[in-house]
Amino acid sequence: MIVELWRRADYRKENFKNNFSSFNNRHRATLSYFYYPAFVWMLFVLIALFFGLNFFHSFGEYLKFILYFSLPYLVFVYLNFETAERVDAKIHYFLLALFIGQGIAASHTVISTLIGVEMPIGIPGALTEAGQISLLFPVYLGVAFNSLSSVKRADAKKIVFLGLLIVFALLINLKRGPWFAVFVTSSLFFLATSYKRFLTVVVLAVSLCFLPPIYHRLLDFHEHFFIAGGRFDMWKLGFQLIERFPLGIGFSNSDMMRKFDPALPLLHRHMHNNFLNVTLENGIFVGVIFVWWFAKLILGGFRESLSGWTRQRLVTDRYRILILSFTLTTLSLQIAGVVEYNFGDGEIRYMYLLLIGLMFGVMAERKNSEVVSGG
Repeated sequence: MIVELWRRADYRKENFKNNFSSFNNRHRATLSYFYYPAFVWMLFVLIALFFGLNFFHSFGEYLKFILYFSLPYLVFVYLNFETAERVDAKIHYFLLALFIGQGIAASHTVISTLIGVEMPIGIPGALTEAGQISLLFPVYLGVAFNSLSSVKRADAKKIVFLGLLIVFALLINLKRGPWFAVFVTSSLFFLATSYKRFLTVVVLAVSLCFLPPIYHRLLDFHEHFFIAGGRFDMWKLGFQLIERFPLGIGFSNSDMMRKFDPALPLLHRHMHNNFLNVTLENGIFVGVIFVWWFAKLILGGFRESLSGWTRQRLVTDRYRILILSFTLTTLSLQIAGVVEYNFGDGEIRYMYLLLIGLMFGVMAERKNSEVVSGG
């Protein structure tokens, strides 16, 4: 992608400046869903660095962190080099690569469980895999919804098989936050598209809760939450530190919490909650901006996909279906982020930002199609 951007760009000063300005002006509304609050958030995180601990460490981590946020923009620019047909094809190539990769990871998890031996292939750990599934599954639902009625029966079976494989891996990983995120986002997707399928999801989810491994995992939530060094202790310490350091302890400094409470387990290096961790590191004001940023992104996505909503209008508009799916990905990130700091997991964050770039592409294509059709 980077090579193609470099090859196609016109680097003569005046042309580059004009093209860059024209592109940003043309897509300002699309990009503002994500980048306007993101820039505000990153600005105040930078300011908070001067009030935190270990400034040079935080500043170095901050510089690395902001590089991630060029990814949605780069993906969007890359997509807009092409005609509408090619843009659609490239979006599907990206998604196909993500689905294949997740399918391989899911196969590893399922096969390892069946044979009782961890296969010697390096894949993300259970928590990261479950977090990635919680992001990708709403998009899978959108693609499957748009595709199943128009593809050959053999291809439809492959799509269904991939979905089942990913769900099995999610259940095997026994991560309650991603479970709940997938349940909520799947329910909302089918509530908007099909009452019957919504009821099917609810009945299926309730039925799965009675499987012994899942039942016991859910039943153990209270014990695990209040165990010594567990989330209750971490969150309690987090609120105490926020009260003590209302301007934050510094970006990427949450691992310092063990200095304040050595009783916490050695591997616990963050607050296991997106909002709490962001607020602890960067201060109360930055935590509020973080909430505003993602609320704006979620509400903007729902407005884009569900404005003038009728079920018939939604299910016949493939662009709206995909925008809804990408919006549910953001919601899923924050639902799972109630009990995990997934915003700080580079492998999850990278996938999320890639999906945001693809959402920009879908939103731009929808607007282009409305202009062409006179809608």
